Amino acid sequence: MRRERATQLIADVLERIAQGAEHPLTLVDELYVFGSFARGALEPHDVDLAVEYSADDEYRGRQIWLMSRSRNPNTDLRADLAGRSRGLQFQFGELENLHADGIATTLLWRRGDTLETALDRLAAIKLDPDAGRAPRDEMHPAFAGIDRWVPRPARSLLTIWENAGAVSLHQVDLPDTPVRDARAARIIDRNWVATSPLRRAANNASAYLEACGVSLRAVHLHGHDITDEITPRYIGFGWRYIDDIHYCLTERDGVQWLEVPHPTLRQPLQGIAITVIDPAALAKLRLRI
Repeated sequence: MRRERATQLIADVLERIAQGAEHPLTLVDELYVFGSFARGALEPHDVDLAVEYSADDEYRGRQIWLMSRSRNPNTDLRADLAGRSRGLQFQFGELENLHADGIATTLLWRRGDTLETALDRLAAIKLDPDAGRAPRDEMHPAFAGIDRWVPRPARSLLTIWENAGAVSLHQVDLPDTPVRDARAARIIDRNWVATSPLRRAANNASAYLEACGVSLRAVHLHGHDITDEITPRYIGFGWRYIDDIHYCLTERDGVQWLEVPHPTLRQPLQGIAITVIDPAALAKLRLRI
């Protein structure tokens, strides 16, 4: 997008924060910009913003409710920050991890600042016609086209695992194909209504594994064992169980995790296949997501 458009998007977010007197905008402590915009690119790929916030009991309760329904726990805060704008990518509570990855951030707003102060900081970012994506921001082919649904910490961690030779990453298409295994089909019908994007993700991911010759009886489907308690293959949606991937692929002798980053009801569905190549190497890479 053009920098003028990106600048306006950020200014709109700053105005919502500075003037926001309603929950959950009142929880925001700091806002930072990073990525190609912060480096001065004239046509940034998108707008990357890091949000630091202090959750209260009400917000934590809402987060738990959202996660129990396989939704992003920061959906409400993101919606209030972004409004109806597109092209904004938010990282919530990830400032420390961004810095640990060597990613520079620029402070725009801190609790107590005026809107004018924040806009001055935004305007002070120097333009650089030669700035583009940093090498660390280049998309792995497994994330191409769906990178907005793959959080930066997940991209970083999975890339580290692959670079170490521990896993391979591949993006796969998940077409609408009925599941043949009767028990798996019953579990899908029982846990998700027909109009749920999660039901479609469960069906299509399961059917994909069936087409690869995998018995669904040995698959763990987004929190549910289809039949067996020992399940070397796993299916997850929307990164809800991302903290469990390392454990499942090492201590439980897993061979593959199929993640559906963005379950959708009508749009083409893609998955990321995380396949173990070297279990010993993966076991040494117990890194926090």
